[in-house]
Amino acid sequence: MKTVSTRELQHKTRRLREQVAHGETLIWKNRGQVIAYITPVNPPTAQTKAWPDIMARLRQQFGDRVFPDSQPMIDEMREERF
Repeated sequence: MKTVSTRELQHKTRRLREQVAHGETLIWKNRGQVIAYITPVNPPTAQTKAWPDIMARLRQQFGDRVFPDSQPMIDEMREERF
């Protein structure tokens, strides 16, 4: 969290507003005392990248030598990520 003063809020409003819009929380202080926390109403959700289809790649490279019971293990790893 970034700390901002009253003066900084007055002079850099646009830039600070953009930071809050991108999910950052600001601590507003006046003469060393915390006045308020400025937080976004709807913080941006973290977008996760899709996992590659590992099994398809293994089958492409190794053919039938891929163990059939490795798919549940890969699915379990994917679930832990979310």
